[in-house]
Amino acid sequence: GVMPGWGWSGRFEDAVLHGCIPVLLQDGIHTPFETVLDWRSYAVRVPRDQIGGMRRRLLELSPPAVQAMQLRLSQVWRRFTY
Repeated sequence: GVMPGWGWSGRFEDAVLHGCIPVLLQDGIHTPFETVLDWRSYAVRVPRDQIGGMRRRLLELSPPAVQAMQLRLSQVWRRFTY
């Protein structure tokens, strides 16, 4: 996951480039390329006040939803190779 910190970091890109669905745990930040890529199609955001329920939320993702996110990752990952 992309853990809380002081703001943007390269961990989001690291997750994408390793083929992992990014899990954002920080409120109020923008994702890279947010204006051109719908991050909701390949990442999950867990609001900070809901981190305690993160495991449940991730386990509730259906296999088809995970497969759709993985497919979308395979389509967008090249954007993160700058």
